[in-house]
Amino acid sequence: MGLLDSLPLPPICRMRRLTTYFALFLTLQFNCNGQSIFNLTDSVFKVGQIQKIHVTYDFSGGCHPRVESVPLLDSIYDFLEKNRDLKIEVGGHTDYRGDSITNKRLSDMRASRVKEYFIEKGIDINRLEHKGYGEYRPTIVDAKTNEQYPFLNLGQKLTEDYIKKLDTVEKQEIAHMLNRRTEIKIIDKTNRP
Repeated sequence: MGLLDSLPLPPICRMRRLTTYFALFLTLQFNCNGQSIFNLTDSVFKVGQIQKIHVTYDFSGGCHPRVESVPLLDSIYDFLEKNRDLKIEVGGHTDYRGDSITNKRLSDMRASRVKEYFIEKGIDINRLEHKGYGEYRPTIVDAKTNEQYPFLNLGQKLTEDYIKKLDTVEKQEIAHMLNRRTEIKIIDKTNRP
């Protein structure tokens, strides 16, 4: 039994053992002035709190979220509909593998596709921005990630050097998976009704 079979990975990753799919995280970061709590379906978020949410994409370099990610994206859409005064940035991130130009382009395409999904559902384009960061902002291991993957040190930035020092390919793949993510960040609060 390999590491991927024993660790609590998202179901899609366990099913495919990270060979065909990877988990992409949507990180919600709320930092608007004037309101301290926002609701996203059944969850309550405080301003400044970051919540990681799993979304899956094809590993083949595709930029469209997989069908199993639609309910999650719909819940974020519902959140945006209920909070029409918020403007968000959709930021895409990749792991360090591949060249920097390709990674930047891929992260930008994925962030753009998530933005387009919300526009297609009816969110005003003026409330949405997107940006691809490529591999330049590796994720930092938080308590939840450390609990799920105890071989990753709490507070550790998952840089290329750190990942290469992990003792198995499976552990390295998990670290890469964590770096491939999209972040949704509230960047402004308007006075719209």
